[in-house]
Amino acid sequence: MSTWSESSNVVAPSEPNPRLDDFLRLENQQSDSDLNINEQKDRASGFHDIHLHDSRSFPETLYKQIYGIPETWLSLVSQTTRLANVLATFLVARNLGNNVNLEAWEALQRRAMRLENMICSFNLGLTRGKVTDLQATSVPHGHMLQALSGALVIFFYRRIRETHPAVLQGHVDSVIHALQACRASLLEDGPTGPGTAWPAFVAGCEALTTSRRKAFMQWLDDASSMCGYAAISTARDIMIKSWERQDEHLSANRGDAMPCWIDIIKEEQIWPLFC
Repeated sequence: MSTWSESSNVVAPSEPNPRLDDFLRLENQQSDSDLNINEQKDRASGFHDIHLHDSRSFPETLYKQIYGIPETWLSLVSQTTRLANVLATFLVARNLGNNVNLEAWEALQRRAMRLENMICSFNLGLTRGKVTDLQATSVPHGHMLQALSGALVIFFYRRIRETHPAVLQGHVDSVIHALQACRASLLEDGPTGPGTAWPAFVAGCEALTTSRRKAFMQWLDDASSMCGYAAISTARDIMIKSWERQDEHLSANRGDAMPCWIDIIKEEQIWPLFC
């Protein structure tokens, strides 16, 4: 077992115990068995997987009971974030003219493909009603989980593949429909919170048409009126700036990568939390 450090292209030994400051590291495993979401972790792996970089299920977890979100989904988000950060350090090193470990880069690409398959399979499982986590939840939670899953697909393709948002508008629509269905079911059940703003933010930042953007703005405005959570206002501001940059990019018909919300939060040092 070894670890790729974000500060070097040299393979360094792994520490025996998990550390809170190793989030940007990615373990170089002989296989990607930790992405097999239909398998179970052993107890040692489950108790020490503090960053949820192992997507296998863990029967003793309480994530679902505490957060209302399956641990598998949280793990896939964590792994996407970790992988995106590691890939970014490789690109920075390459742009600076530093030598890049080709074997490590190829391993990262293989992991990206495997992670892509897991995320898309998880999303399809929810869409087809084949995920037990969805069947065990209430109607509002089920809709919110579908919104989170659709937004996760968008999150992966924008962060890892840098896919143009035009390709992702179908997933943007699926998030809109899930959020609207969640909102309608919440109204039927009585007054309660709107749920997490994460899917509205991730999908909303990639909305390219006026109607789609209005739908996300309406959801955020309704959510803000229900709970007054400050991060919702932050999400709204970042979304508007993302749209402005995207529109400018499209008008200029430039050939470089489409602007992403991650660029804005890095520039302005804003790290919103959407719980």
